Amino acid sequence: YMGALAATWGALFLFKDVSSPLAMILLLSITGAVAGGLWALIPALMKAFAKTDEIVVTLMLNYVAIFWVDYLVYGPWKDPKGYGFPGTAPFPDQAKLPTLFNGEFHVGFFIALAIAVVLFYVYRKTSWGMNSKIVGDNAQAARYSGISIVRYTIIALVVSGAIAGLGGAVQMMGVQHRLQHGFSPGYGYTAIIVAWLAKLNPIAILLVSFLFGGLLVGNDQLQMFYKLPMALISVFQGLVLFSLLGGETISRYRLRIVKEEAAHIE
Repeated sequence: YMGALAATWGALFLFKDVSSPLAMILLLSITGAVAGGLWALIPALMKAFAKTDEIVVTLMLNYVAIFWVDYLVYGPWKDPKGYGFPGTAPFPDQAKLPTLFNGEFHVGFFIALAIAVVLFYVYRKTSWGMNSKIVGDNAQAARYSGISIVRYTIIALVVSGAIAGLGGAVQMMGVQHRLQHGFSPGYGYTAIIVAWLAKLNPIAILLVSFLFGGLLVGNDQLQMFYKLPMALISVFQGLVLFSLLGGETISRYRLRIVKEEAAHIE
């Protein structure tokens, strides 16, 4: 949401006089990534210095970002020619990502591919990636090894926020072409399931996200043609996540039923 907000601000106000499509796309991508990174810096600092739970903090900040966007699209940024609908004016043509296959496919797909490859290389081939994994797996071992937990925690969360912000900017430039109420039907929560199914492997995430996207589209078809409720999509996602967590628990821990014999006192 913060990346989409920043990209909209850049397209409609900050960089509106930029005529080069390549320059505009680069500027909006950077703006979205910076906004996401700065937003993630808040829970990063709280996690590193106040030992707060980053899940709780980021979850609460989600609502702040959503309502902030709603305030803008219902108020100052509302398109006067939008027939009363909560949304901004359309993006200029130079702020739209090029498309392929008659507009059904935009080049933002290749941005996702590039990020996945870079992350895979960083986490498998660089010392920063290895140290980051150690901090995530065992903070005590990382502390004994001399690794700065504070620094790696902040960097990891800020980079994550920057990637999410870039995703919001790409969504605006490639699909929505305007900021509007409810443009995300829960992409972030779906991404949690995708990441777990892919075992946190950036390359595997590409395949899993493609397959999961097909499942979600299939649920939409069920809703339209068989009149099934929309909530069934969320129920299905929850069942997938619970099944995954259950399988993870069974594979990691062995459960045994031990029958204790009653003690005999003579």
